[in-house]
Amino acid sequence: MAKGVLTIIPILFNIGTIILCLLVLFSGLGGHLTQISWLSTYSGNYKAPAKLSSSNYLTALTKVSKTDYVGTGVSAASLGLPDWTTIHTMTVCSGFHDGRVECSKPKYGFAFKPWRDMRLDGTPAGGSGNIELNGALSRYSRASSFLSGAQIVGSFFSIIVAIQTLFNPLSAAMTGTVITLLLFAASITATVLFKQVSEAFNSSFGWLAILSQFGNVPVALEFAAAALALLSVMVNVITHRRQRASGVGIGAGRDASRSLMNPGGDTEYQGGGASALSSTAARSKTGLFNRAGGGNHKYVQIGEQQGAGISKGYKDGHGVSVTTSKVGHSPDSIRPTRLDDDWAAPDEYHAGGDMGAGAGKTNVGPLIPLTLLGNKQIKDLDKGFEPYRPPA
Repeated sequence: MAKGVLTIIPILFNIGTIILCLLVLFSGLGGHLTQISWLSTYSGNYKAPAKLSSSNYLTALTKVSKTDYVGTGVSAASLGLPDWTTIHTMTVCSGFHDGRVECSKPKYGFAFKPWRDMRLDGTPAGGSGNIELNGALSRYSRASSFLSGAQIVGSFFSIIVAIQTLFNPLSAAMTGTVITLLLFAASITATVLFKQVSEAFNSSFGWLAILSQFGNVPVALEFAAAALALLSVMVNVITHRRQRASGVGIGAGRDASRSLMNPGGDTEYQGGGASALSSTAARSKTGLFNRAGGGNHKYVQIGEQQGAGISKGYKDGHGVSVTTSKVGHSPDSIRPTRLDDDWAAPDEYHAGGDMGAGAGKTNVGPLIPLTLLGNKQIKDLDKGFEPYRPPA
């Protein structure tokens, strides 16, 4: 149940990211969603006085003669200017006093130009503008492709992340991190640039009652999309850690290495932690008893190791029997019995004085009881241990 929830939640987050990015990207198309705009301008209050209105003589003559010698001023409606204009990611929309809304064709990397898009050319406002406005518009124009591309890339890779979540949460988290950083960068960039354009626009056209306002809605949607992508990354990281802890997915590689280190199939070791320590301690504890004939280890006579063999004996210079054995078919199988083969050393319990006064007990091999053969206390290396037989 928990696994299914952790899989569904990041998919839903990425679906939300896709929807929000597409809203910002396609806002304004066909005159829809015009409220999702980076910048809004208002020119409905624009009025330009007549050119001769500054003449006091003509103004007085007009009042006396009841004849207009000055001329009438112009307004936004008389000049055909839009009442409002909204700037979107790939288009610009304008609303007129008669209620109609017109939008330009969508274009990747669209950049707003007030004299063209607001139809200010040929009006008294056509010559308005300053260096500050031109610089702000230039910076915005260079970054417009990035703003459009961020929405496209964010939407596309959110689909990839939703698919990766089903198979590899770690890869989904890595891809989601890229999306998060991209959307955060796009939203911050748009906020800075459009605020600069809005301030410069007001300083240039404010005296004509043409004003602009920075749009908060697409910024909020952009930040929300980035936040959902970040939440998706966090959930996928949690899912990946749980899979590693349970030995599923990428984390299974660690358990595979344990299996290689423990080919015998020790399930306690594969469990890890305290179980592995207790298992190791148990093996260490029983190792000495196994050597002494206990446990599950089965001893065989030296002469019979590795299959049927041929044993030969002789006496060394001290009268001690030494056995050689030919075991199996290997050329190296014919060798004297080694003193460190977990058997008693030749002089270990030797009671005679042939070794001289300086002879002493060696430290090679464990202390092993001897088998008396007749009246001689001589070690029979072939009969030193009997095979372990469990009690009936």
